[in-house]
Amino acid sequence: MQRYISEKSTVTVIYGDIDTVSTTLNIGATNTNTINIITGLTSQVVNVETSSKPTTINLSSADTVNIAGTHIYINTSNLEIFNNTITINESGGTGSAGRSEINVQEGSNTAGYVKVPAVLIPL
Repeated sequence: MQRYISEKSTVTVIYGDIDTVSTTLNIGATNTNTINIITGLTSQVVNVETSSKPTTINLSSADTVNIAGTHIYINTSNLEIFNNTITINESGGTGSAGRSEINVQEGSNTAGYVKVPAVLIPL
């Protein structure tokens, strides 16, 4: 079933897909302040791209991109960070930096690391 939507409409898709006859589907392209993709309490997984392997996925052209979670996994061959500062334990409480580390692994073995001692010595 196809449904054509006019301005100021709300669309709820219970089963099925949202598709376009164009090569681009714009969501919130004009005069949009906030786009909520998943807001339900039972939502478990959000897939940005699953069907074909795109060459580029652009998350944002904004000044700030926030990614929050207990564990964040980045699986890539090369990770390039253009900033000259990486902050670890940001907003950590007093004494929480002890034993923070960057760990380099080969397979499951540690090949090298940079570690903050448990007791910090002022410079």
